[in-house]
Amino acid sequence: MAEDTLQRLFRFWEKHPDSVVTARLGEELFKAGRREEAIEILTDGISKHPSYTTGYIVIGQLLFKMNRLEEAENFANILLQLDPCSEAAYRLYADISFKRRDLEAGIQNLMNILWYNPGNVEVRRELERWRDELMETTVSEPR
Repeated sequence: MAEDTLQRLFRFWEKHPDSVVTARLGEELFKAGRREEAIEILTDGISKHPSYTTGYIVIGQLLFKMNRLEEAENFANILLQLDPCSEAAYRLYADISFKRRDLEAGIQNLMNILWYNPGNVEVRRELERWRDELMETTVSEPR
């Protein structure tokens, strides 16, 4: 089934290379293990559609999954320039920060999400978990 989706998306993209299907195609290529090809197609897509925020979200998330944190962070920066209220950009920043074990920065980015979307219960719960971990880390550090 996933292969059918990938084939359909690829055929569509080949007929319409300037379409914004690149975000969805990139995700499917990534799932199929064709990671570098996914990044290339996404990069091409956002070069053709520089204000297409979904393209930046997807490429940032995929780079994060590949542990290419600096590159992912660069796309989060661009995304915030395009959309200063982007929850996806703050989510990506938070994930990068937590991966780097910069708990304070990660917590701040979760708080940014809540600033724009105070009803986000999932982020609120995650924020509490990270705050607890930060407190435990701070308490257990030798002086």
